Amino acid sequence: MRFRRYALERIGAALGVFCLAVVGIFVICHVIGPMELRGSQTDPRVYARYLSYVHESFGDYLWRLLSGSLAPTLYGPRLGGFSITDATLVTLSLVGWTVFIGLLIAVPLGFLWDGRPSWTRLVAVPFVYLAASLLTVWVALKLGYYLGFKWDIFPISGYVNFFDDPIQWAYHLILPAFVLCLPFGAIYTRVVRASLRNVRRARADAPPEERDRAVGAARRAGLITVTKGLLRDIGYLIGFALFAEVAFQLPGLGLTLELATFNADTPVIESVLVFATLVAVGIHLAGTLVGGALSKQWRLGA
Repeated sequence: MRFRRYALERIGAALGVFCLAVVGIFVICHVIGPMELRGSQTDPRVYARYLSYVHESFGDYLWRLLSGSLAPTLYGPRLGGFSITDATLVTLSLVGWTVFIGLLIAVPLGFLWDGRPSWTRLVAVPFVYLAASLLTVWVALKLGYYLGFKWDIFPISGYVNFFDDPIQWAYHLILPAFVLCLPFGAIYTRVVRASLRNVRRARADAPPEERDRAVGAARRAGLITVTKGLLRDIGYLIGFALFAEVAFQLPGLGLTLELATFNADTPVIESVLVFATLVAVGIHLAGTLVGGALSKQWRLGA
């Protein structure tokens, strides 16, 4: 597939996903939201009359979206005057640390599991199943209590700007990122091991004259699989960051969404959801375009 066609398809798919998300956010905030807030006291005739003006609300919603005025700033003393972009940087910092720590666990453990399965299995299998099945909120509360409150090893709340103190910035994010990376690390431990098994199988099955080419193709395919998975999972991690941000009081998009929901602040809710979707889709699109430009195997879907 030519890169131009591949790029057009990826851009079209990203725009389609973003448009569907925008419509879904409107339905949540302006159709389902009013009914849930009023509960059983809503008069069906009043709600039906409200729905008859949904098209006008949707037009106003699109205008505020296109003009960038959904919620220019987030207000309230608990947010400390953070803006949408400030909250996004906090969330992306947490997601970046989550990916780093998760791969720091998954890559060595996957290599060991493939190379020394007899004794590594005793560590890898319990880690994979426990980390993938444990409830994130429960792990956050337990680790926050013991490592933060009782033993005072890591801070359990607060955020430090990277430009103010990079060391404290990293120190405050280690514990929430570790909590968030457990299911992520468990999944990629198996992905890394499966990719290595494919490389080993290619080396064993290929004829001697084709062995180097087959092994190289298997290694590239494994790297592409891991990279595509990371680009896809960035969006999931932005969503899952809600739990860690609420548990550790990090002023990111998750905590902002929680406070806005409690205050029934619809413009802020809209802004957080739209901006989070835009960031996730934008990162995925940029990564797929770069990967497609560098590798034909990437474009072919290896």
